[in-house]
Amino acid sequence: MITKLSLINFQSHRNTVLEFSPGVNAIVGQSDSGKSAILRALYWIKNNRPSGDAFVSHWARNGRGVQVEETSAGIEIGDTAIARIRGKALNAYRINGKDLEAVRTDVPAEVSEALRLSDVNIQRQLDSPFLLGESPADVARFFNELVHLDEIDAALTIVESKKRETAADGRRLTAECQELETKIADLSWVPAAEKAVDRVRAVGESLTTCKQKRDALAPTLSRYRTAADLRLTYQPILRGAAALEDIEALKQGIDAARADVARLRAEKSSFSAADAARTRVAGVAAAAAVVERAAKLQEMLKNKKDEQDRLRNTSSTYQQNSNIFTTITTVKIPDLECGLPEVCPTCGQEIPK
Repeated sequence: MITKLSLINFQSHRNTVLEFSPGVNAIVGQSDSGKSAILRALYWIKNNRPSGDAFVSHWARNGRGVQVEETSAGIEIGDTAIARIRGKALNAYRINGKDLEAVRTDVPAEVSEALRLSDVNIQRQLDSPFLLGESPADVARFFNELVHLDEIDAALTIVESKKRETAADGRRLTAECQELETKIADLSWVPAAEKAVDRVRAVGESLTTCKQKRDALAPTLSRYRTAADLRLTYQPILRGAAALEDIEALKQGIDAARADVARLRAEKSSFSAADAARTRVAGVAAAAAVVERAAKLQEMLKNKKDEQDRLRNTSSTYQQNSNIFTTITTVKIPDLECGLPEVCPTCGQEIPK
């Protein structure tokens, strides 16, 4: 309970001290005598408002209107003295002789704890009668605060808010679940794709294995290609070796033909003149054919010898490779058919091949 109020240079109060009696106290006076100033002073102490200097009386100002003296409002509650002071050098609260800085419109916690006043403890001059001018809801709210039912109302408000938030979250999550189910349905191809990926991976592994085998066979393939290139290089030599054997067989055929011609000529002289005359015509024709064939064979022999000389010149560059010449010597070539008649046209004997 407030037992004393002191006002110094506050509006119309230059230096006023009011001591209150226990119970109800009435302040009576004429208009503009300072009754409302007392309520403003209490409001200033409780709320640190108003924040300007309009409440500073003229006694605290000089001729230019500048404040030169302190303005204060103080109360006593039991053994506690609380004062709000505003001056040129000090703007603070003072509680039991201890100054506390008054920052903007804030009230120090020690002051609020000592005052224990709320808005319902102070009623201004023009305010409506307490609670009579309030709505039923405001009256109910006030009494709820007195018995702390406002905490239940706040809790219920929070619960309702949470219920609305939970319902909204439920609807949102349901929509998200439906959307996810739709997306999952759209992804029905994924299992097949995974199997395809497994097959591709298996093919990739097989391809890797094939590449490894290819790399392992690369040296063998290189040697094979080298052998194939050597085969192509030695192919003319092999053909030359075969041609040499053909020439040798042709030469043998020509030698045999020459021996037959010589034999025929020797036998022709032993026939009688009549037989010689009779057979001369046929013998001459056959001999002419043999001579003509021999001339052709002679020309072929010359050509073969020329080719033999050219091949021998070519093969001289490969003499160091004994394996190739061994291969050449082992080549089997069929005997050359020289085309001689099987029976001598003069004597009728079989001509050896």
